[in-house]
Amino acid sequence: MQPGGESDMASAGMERVKFLGNLETDGSLQLSDLRASENGTYGLRLILSNPRKKQEEEKWIIVISVKVMDSPPAPQIQPPSELRESTLAHVVCSVAYHCPDYPITLTWIGLGHGTPELTMRTESGSTENTLTFTPTWQDHGTNLSCRLSTPAGTPSSESSVVLDVKYAPKGVQLNVTPGQTIREGDRLVLMCMTNGSNPPIFTYKWRKDTEYLHQGQEQKWEFEAKGDEHSGSYLCEAVNEISLVRSPELRIDVQYAPKDARVELLMGSPIQEGTMVVLSCSCRAHPVVSSYTWYKNGQHIPAQTQQQLRFDKIHADQSGSYHCKPQNRVGMSESPAITVDVQYAPKEVRITLVTALYIWEGSTVMLNCSVGSSNPPVTKYTWYKEIIPGGNLLEKHPILI
Repeated sequence: MQPGGESDMASAGMERVKFLGNLETDGSLQLSDLRASENGTYGLRLILSNPRKKQEEEKWIIVISVKVMDSPPAPQIQPPSELRESTLAHVVCSVAYHCPDYPITLTWIGLGHGTPELTMRTESGSTENTLTFTPTWQDHGTNLSCRLSTPAGTPSSESSVVLDVKYAPKGVQLNVTPGQTIREGDRLVLMCMTNGSNPPIFTYKWRKDTEYLHQGQEQKWEFEAKGDEHSGSYLCEAVNEISLVRSPELRIDVQYAPKDARVELLMGSPIQEGTMVVLSCSCRAHPVVSSYTWYKNGQHIPAQTQQQLRFDKIHADQSGSYHCKPQNRVGMSESPAITVDVQYAPKEVRITLVTALYIWEGSTVMLNCSVGSSNPPVTKYTWYKEIIPGGNLLEKHPILI
């Protein structure tokens, strides 16, 4: 051995030098209690001695540069190329040190789970502690340290790494503003919220019922709510390089005032006096209509608040223009008017004598048949003459004049 002279180690006493190997395959040598003055190049010198041959010259076959430091080097941490949630991982902490008589300790700090395994590797001249654990997404960003301690337990040096754990989006939730129950025309804002994602989310997808409506890089989507078109069950999907994660569904209820109001004739067409007639006010509304207001010829019909306006025996004077106004808690709408035309037979039919009251045989007589009202108008007049045979039975015979 030659750290500047063979006598240096010899003068210190051979008790600090121990040959650990053998003469065939292993030339390991242990040097204890090295001092800073013993920096230098060390090696194994092989002397071949053969009684049959002349002793050969001394030969160096292994040369090692030794640098004695005041304090041990910081340990080196070697994480795997990628840490992924739920995938078993091994993180190695090592230091270029191997001395069975002066064993150091490598301790992991910062992770609450995992199984450490401390080993000494003679072939590489190192001491290692391998931490085996299954990462969770909460481990991302954790400061994991490896501490080197002396045999007495005194901390000597320390190294750290920040864990970069890859995981799918977590805690995906859909938030709705101003709320799940809104009115038509309100500005609806959907936010896809997450508790974390590594790598970052690159796409957000929005679904209503079974149909995808929108996707993009923004976690917010907003639009003006429109009645039945936008009522339904919504969810969002957050996508990163690891996986796609869906939020729970939210039911959005878009309420609106009655629309497309109209009056329909359910019974009686054409309408004849004395028959039953039913008018119905129909519309689209959400929530449902709470009350109806009926009008005839523009005038409010009192005490009529139901969807149907019924006439059990309609009269001629109930003809007119009818319309309705359905109302819910959002608002009111007005239907177009329809005309109710009640038909009836001629009324107030009278015969009047147009000529003089005293009629002479052979003179001309004129009779007039007048009608008070008729719907539809009179289209035909039939005249009758009464005959009283025997003075008992009254008969009527049509006559033409």
